[in-house]
Amino acid sequence: MKSNLDQSIAFVLPELAIGGVEINTLHLANFLASQARKIHILWERGHPSGLLSQFDKNIQCYKIQNTKMRFLFLEYRKFFLKESTDVIITSSFAVLIHLILAKILTNNSVKIIFKIETNLHEALKDLPTKLDYWLFKALSKYCFSRCKLILCSSQIVAAELSNQLPMKLSKKIFHLYNPIIGLDDLIKYEDVSHNFFTNRSEGQINLISVGRLVSAKGFIELIDIFADLKKRSSVNSFKLLIIGEGDLLPALQKKIVERNLSDHVDIIKFQQDFIKYIQHSDIFICNSLYEGLNNNIVHALAQGIPIISTDCDFGPREILLNGELGCLVGVGNKKEMIEAILSIAKESNFNTSLLKQRAEDFSIVKISNAFCKLLSNSAS
Repeated sequence: MKSNLDQSIAFVLPELAIGGVEINTLHLANFLASQARKIHILWERGHPSGLLSQFDKNIQCYKIQNTKMRFLFLEYRKFFLKESTDVIITSSFAVLIHLILAKILTNNSVKIIFKIETNLHEALKDLPTKLDYWLFKALSKYCFSRCKLILCSSQIVAAELSNQLPMKLSKKIFHLYNPIIGLDDLIKYEDVSHNFFTNRSEGQINLISVGRLVSAKGFIELIDIFADLKKRSSVNSFKLLIIGEGDLLPALQKKIVERNLSDHVDIIKFQQDFIKYIQHSDIFICNSLYEGLNNNIVHALAQGIPIISTDCDFGPREILLNGELGCLVGVGNKKEMIEAILSIAKESNFNTSLLKQRAEDFSIVKISNAFCKLLSNSAS
C-alpha cells in the first residue's frame, strides 16, 4: 500500500548515535521519502559520516548549529522560519520543550508529535540532575497538551501513560510498534568473519548480545554472568559476542581482562550487516535493567534463534508474548540467567516459525504504513 502523504515532515535527532531511536527514525524517514512532500532530519550532536549516509538522497539534513540548551529553542525558531513544516517529531523531552517554545515564538501551525521509545519512568531516573527530573514533572502535562499525537512503541507504555494523564490528554496517545524488520533480515549470510564463528569447535555455543554500551543494558553484569557460566560449563564451550558502541566500552574491556575472559568474550562495533552475527549465533541475550521496545530482540525473532531476556519493564515481555516466544528471567537474577542459558544449550529441537511470525508485526512496511495513516487522519 502506498500513501499519498502531501505533508512536509521533520524528524529531530539530538544525537547521531547507533541506537534504537536513530535506527527507527532512519527506517521511517526512508520509507516516507518517496511519499511525503519533503522530509527533513534535524540533528544536534554526533558524527554524521555513518548514519547520515544511510538516509535516502531525497531527505534534507539540517544541522543545529548552537546546541547550548539555553539557545536551542532559537535554533528551532530559525528552522520554522526557514522551512514550511507540517509535522515535526521528536523522542526527546528536552527537545519537545524547545520545539513548543519555537512554535509559540513563530506562531507556527506545525503539528508536534512526541514519540516515546523507552521506559519513560526509568529513563527519567538517569537524567543528569534533579532539576531535569522536576522540570519534566512540572512541564509534562503542559507539553503533552501542545502535542498533536503521543506515540508509544509499547502497548504497556501507552497504557501506563494513559493512566497517568487526564482523559483529554490520554486521547492523544496511540500505540505504534517500531519499524524494525526490513529486507536485511531476510538475507541469508554464508560467512561471518569472526574467529568465534570461523574457528568454531565441536559443541561450542555462541551467545550474542547487541545494544548501546550503556549501564541500562546490563553488559557489565552480563560479563560477570558469563564468567560464572564458564565455571559451570564442563561439556559445552561458550563464547559471548557483544555488538555495540558507547561510553561504557573501556569499563567493559577492563572487566573482560579482570575476569580472564579475553579468549571467550569479544566486543565489536555496530555495523550495518550485524544481522549476520545474530543469524549464526545460538542464543540471543538481553540483560537490560529496563527497556522500551528492544529492537534487537525483534531481530533475533526474525532470525529464529532462542532468546533469553530479563523480564524488565516494559518491552521484552510484550515482544515475547509473556514468555511464549522466549525465556524471561528476573532482573539481576544471575543464577536464573545461567540456568536458562544451560537449559537452552541442551535443547536440540527448536521451533523457529512462531518467532519469525511474531517478527512480522514489526515490519518496516507495515508500521510505516500505519504511521502514514495516523498522520493522514490527524491532518485535519
